[in-house]
Amino acid sequence: MGIGTGGTGGIYYPYGGGVAEIWTKYVPGVKAVAEVTGASVENVKLASKGETVVGEVMGDVAVAGYNGTSKFKGKKQKILSMAIMYPNLLQMVTLKDSVQRPSRRHDSDGDLVRRPRHQFHHGPGHHT
Repeated sequence: MGIGTGGTGGIYYPYGGGVAEIWTKYVPGVKAVAEVTGASVENVKLASKGETVVGEVMGDVAVAGYNGTSKFKGKKQKILSMAIMYPNLLQMVTLKDSVQRPSRRHDSDGDLVRRPRHQFHHGPGHHT
C-alpha cells in the first residue's frame, strides 16, 4: 500500500515512512511504503482517482478537495479523512509592499487588506 507523502526534503516523506513502517509491522497483511509525491494537492488527486489509498494533506487542501473549491474548483474529489497527523498552524509571511493599510471599513489599525489572490504564490503543499 502506497502512502502519498511529499518531497524527500519535507516532513511528509519521513512521517509517511514512519507510518508505513508501523503499519507494515503491526497490521496483518499490510505492506506499506512511503511514496514521493507533490504533497497535499497531488495526494488528494491521487486518492480521488484511486491511485493511492492514503495521502498526507494539509487540512485546508482536504476541505477544498472535498468541496470542489480552490485548486479543485468545480471538481469535488472522492476523499475521506482518517486522522489528524499533528497539530498545524498556518503561518503567513508577506513583504511590506504586498498589503494595503486599513481603510474606513476596517475596525482597527491592525487590520490588513490583501491583494487579489492571483498575486500570491502558494507554498509547496499547494502545487500539483
